[in-house]
Amino acid sequence: MSFSSAACRGFWPALGLLFAVAGVAGASEARRSEERLLSARQLAQVIVENPAGSIELIGEARDDLALAVDYRVSGRGAETVRGGAAALRLEASEQDGRLRLRPVHAERDIDGPRPASLAGAELSIAIRLRLPARLPVAASVTRDKLVASGLAGDLVVAATSGDIELRRLAGRLEAGLTSGFLRASDVARDVAVTTTSGSIDLRRIGGDAELRSISGEIRVEALAGDLTVETSTGDLMLIAPRGRVEVLSASGAVAIREPGGDLKVNCASGALSVVDLGPRPDGAPRDVFLANSSGDVELLLLPGADYAFEAVTDLGAMQLRIPLQVEALGRRRVAGLLGAGQGQLKVVTATGDIRIALASEATRTAPQR
Repeated sequence: MSFSSAACRGFWPALGLLFAVAGVAGASEARRSEERLLSARQLAQVIVENPAGSIELIGEARDDLALAVDYRVSGRGAETVRGGAAALRLEASEQDGRLRLRPVHAERDIDGPRPASLAGAELSIAIRLRLPARLPVAASVTRDKLVASGLAGDLVVAATSGDIELRRLAGRLEAGLTSGFLRASDVARDVAVTTTSGSIDLRRIGGDAELRSISGEIRVEALAGDLTVETSTGDLMLIAPRGRVEVLSASGAVAIREPGGDLKVNCASGALSVVDLGPRPDGAPRDVFLANSSGDVELLLLPGADYAFEAVTDLGAMQLRIPLQVEALGRRRVAGLLGAGQGQLKVVTATGDIRIALASEATRTAPQR
């Protein structure tokens, strides 16, 4: 069903403004704006696509959708530019409770900032949507920024080379980007992110997180749930994760500070450091497994460490400054008890060195990046 039919009675009339600015060497620019109100009472989801510009989503306590769109066309030939801007509109179609919003030019889909229908002119579209916070949303951009805040429904976002900034989300978050930067903060539920070469920054996440990256830096701070990370290249920084942490890293430094749950970390190369590893907040025994093939492992334990301990290396050196009740001592393997030995702590390297120390309040440090 298209909103160009009888359903368009739910819209306010579009408000538009069009003007052209002549530039040097025959360059021209035309701009136009429109605003609409759409009914949201029967909607189950909103889908927003913008391959030629930015998207801003704002969740509010309301029953309708307030849509504002800015169009800009630039290129040679004033008539071409003005005509191109006049033929742009945001198509709204609804099917089975799903509202889809996407820009079109001369009734043709737009696939990027230089659509063939604009004869070489460049297009930029900025979409701003205020919507009921309860609605689930799926949104995608190609090269520009995607921003969302205040949403309570589940959110799915995608970007090819644009940046994504998300905050104050009450639903689940699923994100994918090819390159660019994703920053999300104050998300109440689970998060899943997949990137090709983009960076990830997550802060204050209330659920679990599952992160997969081929290349790019990852930083996670104050995660309440479990964390799974798979990365090929790029540094990883984890600060105060409360749940179980499982990391698989091919290349890049891995730094973990103040972990609250079990740890399982496998690295192929790059330094691995864990700082302020203390008793679990719930008092349960903790299982820790740290493995690095060609990189070093550095571990700083807090007082109260309680583990059955084992360190193994093929070609690396070991430096252990811990109150260990030694049960086995050799060039390649050291084993024993820390405290009563209720948890499990095992560190393994192939060629990397192993350095483990027990911190005091005066000597506690944190990994730097």
